[in-house]
Amino acid sequence: RPRSPALLPILQPTPLAMVDFGVLRTLPCVLLLTEWFTLLISFVAMATQHDLTHSSSFQYLLAMGIITFALVTALLVGYVFGLFNISAFTETCLYALSSLLLFIGFVAAVIACQRDGSPCKTAGSTHANVSMAFAFFAFLELLASAWLAWSAHSSGGGAAAYSSEGGYA
Repeated sequence: RPRSPALLPILQPTPLAMVDFGVLRTLPCVLLLTEWFTLLISFVAMATQHDLTHSSSFQYLLAMGIITFALVTALLVGYVFGLFNISAFTETCLYALSSLLLFIGFVAAVIACQRDGSPCKTAGSTHANVSMAFAFFAFLELLASAWLAWSAHSSGGGAAAYSSEGGYA
C-alpha cells in the first residue's frame, strides 16, 4: 500500500483551526459582543455629529468610545483565540476604569448639550443624543462585565473569562 505524502504547508492545521467558537455562547462573550456593538454605534454617531470640533465634551466622549471599543475588541479576540492570560482582578480593573471614563464622557456630553447654542439643539441633529444614549448603555454593560469578573475573582477561582484556564466557560 503506498504511503500518503505529507500535507503541503498550506494544508497544515492553523491556529484558527484550534479556535473554540463555543465560547461565543457564554455570558461574558455575549456581553462583550453587545458592548462592542453598542460602543460602535456610540462613537460612530458622535463622529458624524455636526460641529464636533466646537465641544471638547463631545470629543472626549468620542475618544473614550474609541478607546473602550479597542479594549473590548482586544478582550473579545483574546477570549475567542485564547491569546493571553490575565487575572480576574486585572480584568475587573480594566472594566471599572473604562466604565468610569466612559461615564465621565457621558455626563460631560449631557452637560454640553444643555448649553445654549449647543449642536444638540439644532433641528434634525440627533447624532449626539444617540451617541450619549448608547454610551450610557455601554457604561451599564461594562459595569455588568466588571461585576462578572469580580465575582470570578471573589469566588477564589482567580481565572479571568479570557484566560487559557477557561474562566467563566
